[in-house]
Amino acid sequence: MAKRLTTKDMEKKEFYQMPKWIYGIKGLKSLHREIYMLALNNYNLSRNNGWMNEKSEVYFKLSYAALVDFTGARRETINKAIGLLVEIGLLEAEKKNGTATKYFITEPEIDEIKEKYQSKTSTENSTATSTKNSTSTENSTSTKNSTATSTENRTDDQYGKPYPNKNNTNRLNKINISTNQNSDFEKYCELISKATGEPQVRVQMCISPSDLKNHSIPALIDAIRSSSFLRGETANKPTVKHFITGKQLNKILGGFYGDETGTKSPTVGELDSKTRKMLKEMGMIA
Repeated sequence: MAKRLTTKDMEKKEFYQMPKWIYGIKGLKSLHREIYMLALNNYNLSRNNGWMNEKSEVYFKLSYAALVDFTGARRETINKAIGLLVEIGLLEAEKKNGTATKYFITEPEIDEIKEKYQSKTSTENSTATSTKNSTSTENSTSTKNSTATSTENRTDDQYGKPYPNKNNTNRLNKINISTNQNSDFEKYCELISKATGEPQVRVQMCISPSDLKNHSIPALIDAIRSSSFLRGETANKPTVKHFITGKQLNKILGGFYGDETGTKSPTVGELDSKTRKMLKEMGMIA
């Protein structure tokens, strides 16, 4: 029989927060509200970790991989949803060359946001109606033409087996590389979650594979496993920030965080060539 919750039971549970006023913006889909809810969650996480600019404005990052996993929506759909939240003024995005986009929560002016959203949706609806009418004749013609050439345009996926051609081989190689990178990234996020005590979904909302593109993820994983501090086994626990910024990643790979359990950090010879080259350029090894 299921246990009835008491007051103490509820105090132990974690909940996402959703502002009531967002339901007053008629027409917003559940996906928009979910993304905004996760943005608020990331905002609180960033605030606790001291992620602020020179004006003390708290910023945070949004990981598309985590959003896809959390919401079940496609990346393109999520991108459009974030764009809408930025456009109507619920979020602000700050992009600099070579860095991940920083997002900010804004103080919402509800009436102004409602007006922006209603104006946008009415414009889109009128445009969609016009486009539908103008393309109806074209669609009937294109259907006839596409039917005549359908056999010529069949791909290897439609036949259920790959053709041994160069393009297909390259495509399969890219898929394998992507799968391996995602697997290492998942392991990396899992280690951070265990060390910091933060739920893994929160960790993945703060970091993306692109943040680690200049570092070897397997080498980072080995270095973390070799340090009791980075494993979260010391009195002072690491925060998510210890595992994200370029400066911190260089410290991890350079053996900055000594181990207190007697195990050794990876030696220079045990690091892969990419990591050794990067540390050598930084003057951290000979």
